Amino acid sequence: MKALRIHLSLILPLLFIMFAFEFLLIISQTVRHYEGLLNENYSIIIASKSKLDENSIKAQISGISSVKSIEVKEFIARLKDNISANNLAALEKSLPKFYTIKLTHFPSQDELESIKTRLLKIKDISKVEVFVKTYDQVYTLLTLVKFAFWFFLFIILLLSFVLFFKQMRIWLFEHTERVQILCLFGAPFWFRAFMLYKIVLVDCFIAFVILLVFFTQIFSLSFVQKSLAFAGVSLPEMNFFLHLGVIFLITLASSLLCVNSVMFKVKR
Repeated sequence: MKALRIHLSLILPLLFIMFAFEFLLIISQTVRHYEGLLNENYSIIIASKSKLDENSIKAQISGISSVKSIEVKEFIARLKDNISANNLAALEKSLPKFYTIKLTHFPSQDELESIKTRLLKIKDISKVEVFVKTYDQVYTLLTLVKFAFWFFLFIILLLSFVLFFKQMRIWLFEHTERVQILCLFGAPFWFRAFMLYKIVLVDCFIAFVILLVFFTQIFSLSFVQKSLAFAGVSLPEMNFFLHLGVIFLITLASSLLCVNSVMFKVKR
């Protein structure tokens, strides 16, 4: 019973730590996924007095994926019943050439302003429309989500590490006599800390297995899939085994550092 209590007291903070890291990866990957979707649907419209060369614009301004011409003939054709043929032809000649610009990534507000300024400096470009009002609303929402997430993640990680470190000290207090005897007999550092090393390794692995089962099963449930679809939430494909494997190694390394820190205090 005592051994179970010791393991549970370590597994719980380890679960919180690893869950927080995995949740970080899920949110981060989901935000990048939505930024990609937003970028696919986002375009900059420009008007030019003459034909533009796509390669020339790409060479002058980084971050541009494509420059496509917008055909205005079909829009002008809608006016043929209300305007004479001569006036229609004159209108077509007087109109500037319109282009739609796609970007390689969803830009920040500063990047978007820089792209607009540099586009206006190009000869013959008379107008640049970046739909700043709609863009600002979306970008502000994404920024707010990221800030709130990082803030709460920091609190969770801080409390988890404090809880874990305190538990290490409690365990060491319970075994101080044993550790001191080992010190008197000249036992090497790794041997004195071996029991803690073993507990941390086993508990980290147990936490890894629990979270792997949890995340792989929870996201495969039909109820969860239907709820996400109903809410209009689209999640990217995620490799939970890879994510949690990396998190397991990071958490294990951090935990071993905490063990070493506690054991060095006993040595002094």
